[in-house]
Amino acid sequence: MGSTMTSTDVTPTSVFFQVFCYVTEDEEKVLTALRNILPEEIKDLPVEKIKSEGYYHDPIILIRLEVKKRKLIEAFLRFLAENFSERTKKYIARNIRKLIDDKGNLYLRLSKQDAYKGNLKIKSRDIIWIKVHFRAYKDRQKSIIEYLKKLGLMPNEDIHTD
Repeated sequence: MGSTMTSTDVTPTSVFFQVFCYVTEDEEKVLTALRNILPEEIKDLPVEKIKSEGYYHDPIILIRLEVKKRKLIEAFLRFLAENFSERTKKYIARNIRKLIDDKGNLYLRLSKQDAYKGNLKIKSRDIIWIKVHFRAYKDRQKSIIEYLKKLGLMPNEDIHTD
């Protein structure tokens, strides 16, 4: 069997990060915010930058990072577990059915401003968007929830998923 961080029923296969850098923002500060939510193993991976424009034709830089190595994905998930407050973990537990889709994706939105200051907080606006994909072989949502509990991303109390 694998390490204590894994389950035979669930495997994290990718994590995708996306953040917008608006014309009013300093690109280096936005990159710092992204790096602040990453463990050391991932901080120096190259990001993709895509120039785009907003609704009013203002320039936007879309910053993306995708990680596909299981060891690095697990390092990221452990980093979240170590740095999320108990309040955030309880929020995840209360909203887990909204955060996991039927394809095995966990979606999180972290505050860009708080991340820049070194704090990991879930927010709905001005965010760093995160999608973690899991391969689950049976009872996908329940298996992912158990995996997240083992990692410490959620309190270990019972969560009703039906």
